[in-house]
Amino acid sequence: MSHLVTINVELRNKQAVTAACNRLKWEVKENTKVKYHDGSVAEGMAVYIPGWSYPIVITDNGTVKGDNYGGVWGDLALLNKLKQAYGVEVARSLMKRHAVPIIETQNQDGSMTLTVRY
Repeated sequence: MSHLVTINVELRNKQAVTAACNRLKWEVKENTKVKYHDGSVAEGMAVYIPGWSYPIVITDNGTVKGDNYGGVWGDLALLNKLKQAYGVEVARSLMKRHAVPIIETQNQDGSMTLTVRY
């Protein structure tokens, strides 16, 4: 049986979501309806995560909806990768607006360090 979950993360900046998906080389489609296994429908920006049976949907208010059937239909680590890439893209956008350089460093544990130079 499917378990539709609402994940408590907000991805409100559509440009940053698109940039994060481009960075990860993942498909993203705006204004999409996705029907999940249980028949429920989510509407918004669909992100097609590799290995997931269904795309996640980012609603207009930034809520992330998805169905990974407790990890069977998709690895949550990949969703965390999207959240990380999103955070980087939001930071890059903010720093670019203020003409402040930002340096990304990928750490051995998979985390990322952002260094801002004033």
